[in-house]
Amino acid sequence: METAGPGLGDPAAAPGNPAPVSLLCKARGPEAKIGGRVIPIEFARMTPSMVGLLRINLRVPDDAPTGSDVPLELSFSAVAAQAFLGSAPTAALTTAIR
Repeated sequence: METAGPGLGDPAAAPGNPAPVSLLCKARGPEAKIGGRVIPIEFARMTPSMVGLLRINLRVPDDAPTGSDVPLELSFSAVAAQAFLGSAPTAALTTAIR
C-alpha cells in the first residue's frame, strides 16, 4: 500500500489514512540533493496520526550553494517528489540557504 506523498512506507499506511502512532512509518529509499549534490538525510518518516505529512531532517553541508532559490531535489525509491500549489504541480523545488 502507498502512503500519501512519500511513496511506499514501512510499515505501510493505506492512502488517506493516518500514519500509525505505535510504529514510525519510515519513508523507503529517500534521497536529497541540494544544487545537484547528494546530501545526507538523517530522518524521513511520516508524522504519527497525520495523513500525508512527512518530516525530513537533512544536513546542509557547509559548502552548499547559497541564495534564495537553490535547487532542492527529493526522491523516494528513485521517484522524484513534486510540490503542489493548490492542485497544480510546481515546476521545481527550491530552498533558501545563506
